[in-house]
Parts: sequence; structure tokens; C-alpha cells
Amino acid sequence: MSLRVDYAPAVGMAVITRGTDVPGGAWAELSRAARDHGGRAVTSQRIEVPWLGFLSMAPTVRAVLLNHNLSAEYSDEARSRLAAHVAQARQLEAVRTGSSEPETLSAADLYARLEGRGWDRTKRELTTQQLRDTLGMLGLPNGANFSVPGAGKTTVALAVNLAGTPVGSKLLVVAPKNAFASWDDNVLKECLHPGYERFERLTGGAEAIRRALASDPQRSLITYSQLIRAEEPIVAFLSRNQVHLILDESHRIKAGEQTQTGAIALKLGPLALRRDILSGTPMPQATTDLVPQFDFLWPAHGVGGRIRMNPQPAVVIRPLYQRTRKGELGLDPLFPHHEALDMSDPQRLLYSALRNALVRQLQGIAPHQLPARVAQPVMRLLQAAIDPQSLVERLMGSGIEAPGSDLTEVYRLVLEERVSPRMQWVEEKARALVASGEKVVIWTPFRDTIRRVTEHLADLGARSIDGSTPAGGEDEDDTREFIIREFHDTAEARVLVANPAAGGEGISLHKAAHHAIYLGRTYNAAHFLQSRDRIHRLGVPKGVDTHIYLTEMRAPALIGSIDMSVRRRLDTKVAAMSAALEDAELRAVSLESRDADPALDDGMDLDDIRDLIGELRGGRTDDDR
Repeated sequence: MSLRVDYAPAVGMAVITRGTDVPGGAWAELSRAARDHGGRAVTSQRIEVPWLGFLSMAPTVRAVLLNHNLSAEYSDEARSRLAAHVAQARQLEAVRTGSSEPETLSAADLYARLEGRGWDRTKRELTTQQLRDTLGMLGLPNGANFSVPGAGKTTVALAVNLAGTPVGSKLLVVAPKNAFASWDDNVLKECLHPGYERFERLTGGAEAIRRALASDPQRSLITYSQLIRAEEPIVAFLSRNQVHLILDESHRIKAGEQTQTGAIALKLGPLALRRDILSGTPMPQATTDLVPQFDFLWPAHGVGGRIRMNPQPAVVIRPLYQRTRKGELGLDPLFPHHEALDMSDPQRLLYSALRNALVRQLQGIAPHQLPARVAQPVMRLLQAAIDPQSLVERLMGSGIEAPGSDLTEVYRLVLEERVSPRMQWVEEKARALVASGEKVVIWTPFRDTIRRVTEHLADLGARSIDGSTPAGGEDEDDTREFIIREFHDTAEARVLVANPAAGGEGISLHKAAHHAIYLGRTYNAAHFLQSRDRIHRLGVPKGVDTHIYLTEMRAPALIGSIDMSVRRRLDTKVAAMSAALEDAELRAVSLESRDADPALDDGMDLDDIRDLIGELRGGRTDDDR
């Protein structure tokens, strides 16, 4: 024996054992390659390396065997996993070069498979687009669904699971906690015959998740933050079962190895039987957002590298994803309204002081340091433009009072005002809409502002959702699911106030509300696109108009408006996503602001703002917001 390769299922590692005839130079080459790919316990006789690392170093292994006239013996599990990887590589290359088309089922065969696994066609018939997307995803061993929010990606994913995996296999979905209800309470109920097995919700940390997985549940749900905490039991579960692994809102891993979320997803991907990703906004900041997502789908196949190197990434990804565009849903158009408002005098004084401090801080900072160094002052500037009272209360609570300075007087003036002109306009607009018989969603990025608006509109039955709102059942008070059901079913609940980071994904509001007001936006294009489609999605009745109201603050000459910067950056990012996904309808979203007030930005250009901190890549995960 020259080399022995085993698969250690408990830890998801390849174990390479050195034979007596392997020379030192050959072993040194393998050891270096293993260390470069996350190897550990590298000794003179044994190498342990994550399975993804082993797949990535496979060319080195082949070269060493050839150059030193050596052979390799594989355990059955290692051989089976390696053979599956090679087969997928061949399929991928055939699709990439156009030498063959993916094999697809007929619609009749698809429905036969679905009904054999419990699908109830009397409750849910796939739409034309859902049928196309399902068949397209089943044509490859791993698939991506980048359909617009509201197109039914969850339904398609369930169909792919039932039709594309063997009986007895498991389903593990990684999703934001606000999307749990879509999976657990909605899609199964709406698609399957009674008696189906519900999702096991994996919460409570590693030990609780280990106990929950001990029974090998058929269907499981876990958040991205819990996935990080429970790597060991998840690895063990994937290794002892055939598991279909789905990343819902897969843009959460867009930073790849630079974040814990991306690193754990990339590590787990190769251990799954099948991998799928779902996102209506797969590149919220840049083309590079696509790289980790496709590396998860096709580990060690080089797809991410081709995306990174190609000036036209659409060419690389075109055969590898499905997308239903907004126009295919047959919806009536959405009507955007831009409302430009003037700052009050106290608000302008506070905003100017914070703006000047930020401009001073920007001087001399290297571009790569901008996100970490100035993310917090940028968010303060944004909050000053939205809700200066909450900002001042927070600053004073942190001891930033500047006694005896002009800023102390500014704080006093701001607090005396009680509410900003922008918040006043939003509350008055909500009251007017409710008075006309409508229900209203108010989106705003700051938790303190959510609380204040909810309190001010309490007489309208206002309820709120933010990052601290727990997930749970519809009958449990104060859970996301309870609040959303109450908003839908209770006449007294006429206003829902939410943070797009917490409520912009995974929930449907279109049956209750047709008006959404934005009390400020951030630089996160995914949050904006996802949130606007909560009320404009499949199921909105024909003839019902849908409206969104975008509030923005004007700023005096030479001060500049952060809202204008946000608007420009969002338009740029949405246009880039439109090009990558070849979706001209998405491009139209980035052009909506052509009719908005052009005078928001009086004297401050994009270079002055420096993208106001390069897309605000903060360190928090969305589950923490």
C-alpha cells in the first residue's frame, strides 16, 4: 500500500495514511497541500483534512501518485464520495461547455414523483414558472433559485426535495429565523396531505441541537447563527445520513471564508447528498457576493474562481440557476413615491456636527479600513436624518454629552422637539391610510425608532418586529408568527412596524397590506428589495394597487444628504444585479428614483461620501439585528 484514504464521518474529515513505500519528498508535498487546505494533525504518518480540503487538494494527490509511481487505496465511503464529486465535475463541465444539456423530467413524471411522496395537487398546483424552475433545478445535482421574492422559491425547493432525493433521505434547511414559518407552517401545510412530518426546529445551542438530531428527524430547520454554534453535531448528522442541504436567503454567506457563517456553510456543503441555494437578491453588494454561494453549490469545482475572473459573470452562472422575473408573476405594477422633507433647525445642527466629525475621520484612512473604522459614525449620521431624538437619547445614555459645549445645547433642542419632521410625516401618512381603510407596513432600520413609532401609533393597534422578536408558533404571544397572523386576521391591528433586516425576508404581508412606508433606508440592497416585495408578490389580487413611500431628507448646501448617497448606492447595486442575472425588469427598479427630488444632495458628491463607507460591511450577522 502506498496511500490509504479514509473518510471519518463523525468529523467530516479525510484521513490519509502513509504507506511504507511513500518517500519523504512525496509526503512533504501532501503535507504542505493539506495545511494549505485546512489540514490538522499532520504528522509523519497521518494527515487529517476537511473533506472539502481533500477535494481541493485532489490535483496534488494525483500528481504525487503519478510523479512518484505510487498508488492509493480508498475506503468504500471515501471512494463513493470521491466518485460522486468526479461525476458532478463531468456534469458541470458538460453544461459549461454546452456539450450536453441537463436531463429533465417531463411534467407528468415530476408530478408522479411528488404525489408518491405526499404532494396534494388539490391544494397546490405548481405555476408555469414554478414547474419550469423545479424541472430546471432537477436537471443538475445541485441547483440555485434566484427568483424574485414572492415567486414561490420555498414551494419549488420542497418539490425539488421530494422529486430529487431518495426516500429515507433527510432535509436540512438553513434560514433566517423569520423564514421559519414559511417552511414549517406554510409550505408543508399548503402542499402536502395531512400527516406529514413537520420540521424539527434546531435551537438552543450545540447540546440541545445534538439531542434534537439524535433521532435523525426527516426535516430540520436551523438559523445561520445556530449553525455556527452547532458545527460538530451538524457535521455528524450530515455524515451519518443522506441529507439534502438548502441555504435559504443564501446571500447570507456572501462574505465566504471571511465570516463564520460563510466558512461553516462552505465546510458543510461537500458532506451533503444534494445542495440548493435560494435567494431573490443573490448579490446585494457586488458580483463577488456570488462566489461563495456557487462554491457552496459546486465545492472544489472552480466555479467561484471563474465568476471572480470573468468581466461578465452572467456568462458563467447562466446555466446554473433558475429565476422567475417579476413580470412573469402577472402582477399589477407597484407605485413608488419619493417624499423629500426638510430638516428642522435642531435636527440640521445635530446632523451637521456628526457630518463634520465623519468627514474629519475619513481623512487619512486607507480604503480597506473604512468599513470597520467608520461604520458606527455612518449609522449615527443615518439615524440623525431619521430619528434624531432616539440618537440623542442613546448618545447621552452612553455618556457622550460634551458638557459645556455647543453639542449639549443641540441635544437639548433636539429633545425638546420630541419628533423629527420625517417621523411626523410618516405617522401622519399612516394615520391617513388607516383612516381610508388600509393597513400599513412601516419599515425603519433602528430598533429604538421601531419602538417609538409603535408607541406613537398604539391607538391604531401597531405591533412591531425586530431582531429581538422570537420565532415560534402562531398561538404563542409576541412571536413573529403571532404578530404576523394578528396583522392579517385582526381588524384592530392596522399597522406593522419592522426592521427590514429582521422582517424583510421570509414573510408575506401582501394579503393584509398594500401600502408600505420607508422611514429611512440603509445601503443594504437585499434589505430594500426583499422588504418591498413583502407586499408586492404572487397572490396580490388583480386591480389592487400597491404603493411604497420612500422618505428622504434634504440637506443644506455643502452639507450633503446621506439619503441621496444611499439612493445612489442602492441604484448602482440593483443595476449590477440586473446585469449579472440578465433581468431587465430588475434594472427598472434602479431607475425609479429618476422621478425623485434631485436636490437632496446639494454640494456633496459620491467621492466625498466614499460610498459612505463602502457598503457598510458591519460585523453583525442579520440574526443579531
